[in-house]
Amino acid sequence: MSEDKANRGTSTGGLAVILTPTSPPLSPRRRARQRGSQVVEVGLCLLPFLAILFLLIDLCLVIFLKATFQHAVREGVRYAMTGRTMDGLGHDASIRRVVQQYAIGFLGGEEGAQRIRIRYFVPGTLMETASNMGGNIVEISIEGFSWRPIVPLFKSGDPVNISARSTGIMEPSPGGIPPPR
Repeated sequence: MSEDKANRGTSTGGLAVILTPTSPPLSPRRRARQRGSQVVEVGLCLLPFLAILFLLIDLCLVIFLKATFQHAVREGVRYAMTGRTMDGLGHDASIRRVVQQYAIGFLGGEEGAQRIRIRYFVPGTLMETASNMGGNIVEISIEGFSWRPIVPLFKSGDPVNISARSTGIMEPSPGGIPPPR
């Protein structure tokens, strides 16, 4: 058998036959009845699509805020453990300023600073103390921050409360004297 005959095919002479169904033409009356159906179909598909899109955006923002706040308090603890202070500020005010800087504007101003809580604990008993001496445990937290959804389509629109907390052990201060709070 020659190569030409093998490549040609058997029944159609090498041509592929594609069968497509043909529909009868629409009558003018039927066309008039279906005229608004496309608008209705787009409306029925667009509303759930946008609802899911905004729900995903809201979910992503909440996860982003939680991660940002957790990073901010972790950096605040790292700063607090060293006992450093900024010029003209006490230890707690310096820590609040660092946490606000790492919160990228979500905890700005005096209202944001009030949401940052700084507490010190004695390591053996875990009793809260007012001292920021070396060896004590420092806990920095963000509490009371709430985020409202962008578009409350499938939810009640209640705010989502976001908090973050981190702890560390204070390093001994040079000379044994802790920085003023």
